[in-house]
Amino acid sequence: MIDAGEANPYFDNGEKVITPLLDNLGIDKIDYGFISHLDLDHYGGFVSLIYNDRIKEVYRPLPDSSSKSLRLEKFLQLKKIKTGFYNKSDFNIDNTKLYFLNEPNNIAYSKFSGNDKSGVIKIVYGKTSFLFVGDCEYPAEYFLSNNFRNVLDSDVLKVGHHGSPTASSEIFISLVSPKISLVSSGIKNKFKHPAESVIAALNNINSKVLRTDKLGAVLLQSDGKEIKQIEWKEN
Repeated sequence: MIDAGEANPYFDNGEKVITPLLDNLGIDKIDYGFISHLDLDHYGGFVSLIYNDRIKEVYRPLPDSSSKSLRLEKFLQLKKIKTGFYNKSDFNIDNTKLYFLNEPNNIAYSKFSGNDKSGVIKIVYGKTSFLFVGDCEYPAEYFLSNNFRNVLDSDVLKVGHHGSPTASSEIFISLVSPKISLVSSGIKNKFKHPAESVIAALNNINSKVLRTDKLGAVLLQSDGKEIKQIEWKEN
């Protein structure tokens, strides 16, 4: 699971959305949880899942001295959960390969904002591939384009920073060349995501754009040969 949505005093995505879904699917525990970065709308839902022992192992950005990072580390230690960090590496989960496209020890990378230090994960299953970039913006995209240009090409792109105009640069989009682009944004959100310029850039490369503000949940399924969109709404 990559990110778990927001949690606030009024609504907890981990408790109200993800937990019922896991129960419905008969999933007792998630093997790997990936916190892209420590913005509440990305990791808030993890707290209840970890607290209730629904995740076996958690990956997150390299800890820093910020209060939110220190709180998370203390919580993970308290729960005695197995953890890992994003670093330039790869590993296999059964017949699926995961690549971390992060270099926290790089001098230029170390100066990035929290958004640009988001965990960048490429997942390859058979002949299909997915790229998740969290809230990466232009600086991280340029870094990725210069350092990982040969591995960026992917069938599906989870569009950076909810379709913000500060992300999805032309060079990055061209290198990823996604057949499908997923945009996670709330209906009538105050940031007005996704930006028209981002949608135009994706349309220019003939990528099929799927937006949660228009479609609700988007379900894609891969059999290792092709990717299908699952229609889940009743007519």
